[in-house]
Amino acid sequence: WRRMLAALGDPNLLREPHAHQHLYNYLIHLNQTLLKISANQTLNGNTEIHVPFNLVAGWCLEAEALPQSHRAGKLLALRLLCESTQAQGPGAPSSCNNRLHLAHLHLYQRALHHGLTGEDRSVVDVLVEHAAPRYLWLAPEGYSLLLLDFVHASTVVLNSADMGPSCPRTAAVTFLGSLLALPDGLMNAPMLQPYPHQYNTVSCPDLKE
Repeated sequence: WRRMLAALGDPNLLREPHAHQHLYNYLIHLNQTLLKISANQTLNGNTEIHVPFNLVAGWCLEAEALPQSHRAGKLLALRLLCESTQAQGPGAPSSCNNRLHLAHLHLYQRALHHGLTGEDRSVVDVLVEHAAPRYLWLAPEGYSLLLLDFVHASTVVLNSADMGPSCPRTAAVTFLGSLLALPDGLMNAPMLQPYPHQYNTVSCPDLKE
């Protein structure tokens, strides 16, 4: 099935926005199904029961450059990027036996930084809902750099007047509550200031407050 998936080609080349959205929605469903299968199987650590990470990660990152007409598909691609990067289980990219490739980690954290601090509220909601709750638990290399970004995005969500079910308030509260478990010394580590397309760092000893 991995060969068949690769044979479909790059979904970002689809000119029809609805088809682009539909394909990414299918990839999300497929990834979730395979991860559930993996969680209920006793498998060798090298077995890949998930959507091929090296294949879909590039697609998801490239989707960021698509025009506004593909907005719905871009948001789904961002969700798939978070779910596939943070997936757990045998062969998953973030598992203990298969550390995230450093090059992808840089690109992933760059996408998080731009999205969490940007003005597009839909992007912020997607990242808070699908990246924030497990970010501190997974603790990828250099994770402290984005602490201020996640705090900023979580605050934006909680201060919003949107009370609908699509607003990820639970995820925002979960992240902010998880900060209390971090060691105080980590608050002195350099963190990116929450400004899009800027990479200035600052320490924030009173972040927990």
